[in-house]
Amino acid sequence: MDLKNIIEEKEESYEIWVDFKGFEMKIPYLEKGDLQNIIERSKVREWDRRHQPVEKISDKKVARNLAHLIIDWRGLTLGKLAEIVPIKISKEEANTPIPHSKANAETLLQEAYGIDNFLIDTLTDLQTFREKKLEEELKNSEASHGNISNLAETRAESATEPLKTA
Repeated sequence: MDLKNIIEEKEESYEIWVDFKGFEMKIPYLEKGDLQNIIERSKVREWDRRHQPVEKISDKKVARNLAHLIIDWRGLTLGKLAEIVPIKISKEEANTPIPHSKANAETLLQEAYGIDNFLIDTLTDLQTFREKKLEEELKNSEASHGNISNLAETRAESATEPLKTA
């Protein structure tokens, strides 16, 4: 058995909704090579005190490169934003929804503490994607059949199988 051949047979991509401090983001699973490409594209060359080139990771480039991975969000309001970014808003503005756009996602990644690390950790956590897929299957099965025990038993037995999408 050749591990390389097995690994080359990639699973289909899968997107899930994840919660970050009270709002949800729709994100895809990110393979290791894709994350490495994001990191490479986020590097900048600077010069140290001895006039030697030094590569550093630019926070702005990381935000720009991660922003496209936030496919959508829901529940992000000015009130929620004020909890993670120091902004002033009135009580009347607190429930104003913030629409998703690449520019808004990039700004959020640049300004909100912890969201970039959360995204990197979550985008690459295969177990999270498998658990969310199982939750979705259970919900769909319950809605269509009214009985989730058989599906739960089946999926519990195959929890280590590769993620498969319809």
